[in-house]
Amino acid sequence: MATILSQELLQTMLADKRYCDAFNFYCNPPVKANGTCGQCGRNGAQSIDWNQLKKSVLGMPDDRKNLMKQMLGISSLKVWYRDARGSQRNALI
Repeated sequence: MATILSQELLQTMLADKRYCDAFNFYCNPPVKANGTCGQCGRNGAQSIDWNQLKKSVLGMPDDRKNLMKQMLGISSLKVWYRDARGSQRNALI
């Protein structure tokens, strides 16, 4: 059975310095703005773009994916993400 790359698992990895040392995109995760306030016009808080972070994992070379699985202690990882059209996709690594 594959482990799912969930937001919780990603948060755990972001908090662990070992992953930042091994995978640079965990040091500065992609963020997205939450829009602006309609009343005061202030920018909303930024939040982590979980979908883009998952795409970064999928875009790694196979040796880096294998290292990540080894660090997690798993044999396979299932990644659910949204493509450019907004359709939900999955990949098994």
